[in-house]
Amino acid sequence: MNRSDLATGLRVTGAIAALLLLTGVLQSSMWIVMAGLSLAALGRAMVAPDRRSLILIGVSLVVLCAAIAALSLRWNTLDAASVRGTQAVLGPTLLVGPTIVAAGAWVAAISATLAIGVWVAAQPIGAEIRERGVSLGELFVLALAVAVPAWGPVAAGDPDMGIGLLGVLVATAIVGVAGFGIATFVAGKKLVWLSAGAATAGVVAGAVMLSSAG
Repeated sequence: MNRSDLATGLRVTGAIAALLLLTGVLQSSMWIVMAGLSLAALGRAMVAPDRRSLILIGVSLVVLCAAIAALSLRWNTLDAASVRGTQAVLGPTLLVGPTIVAAGAWVAAISATLAIGVWVAAQPIGAEIRERGVSLGELFVLALAVAVPAWGPVAAGDPDMGIGLLGVLVATAIVGVAGFGIATFVAGKKLVWLSAGAATAGVVAGAVMLSSAG
């Protein structure tokens, strides 16, 4: 197995692991999502063209994991089922007060979206069909990883899955399209560093605001 195939395998494995947890097929902690994203980042790092790309991948991974943790811990748990259950009763994390906590959730989610843009910009989607498919699938999982703890997640098989699933998919689409748009705008420019810095500062601020919920 060559380096490229191994990198692709790690990315696919990480994305699938995160997807199984995010969709409720696997019942476990949000740590599984963060581990899956870390595997995907490792795969990307293995074929990164330069040190700049490596740094950007690392920064975006840290921001994404921090945002996922902060949004989940708003409910004092990292257990995915508990996060879903609480939001099913109280509403999406982004909309539940007090005001400073809801604002913190928005700041964390926006920071994560910026991080997705940096993630994609660090290693733009290639022209090969396999690479394009893996990258687009990875982008979907990244967006879903933000949407699930931020906007009323549902588990596979839930009786009220219809409307809840639609909401999560819409949120995922918004985050994914926004992240891809940011990547298109900043790729190959110094603006990518500004985006990375803003995402880092934003997730710290969002986490502090969310911590007031406890």
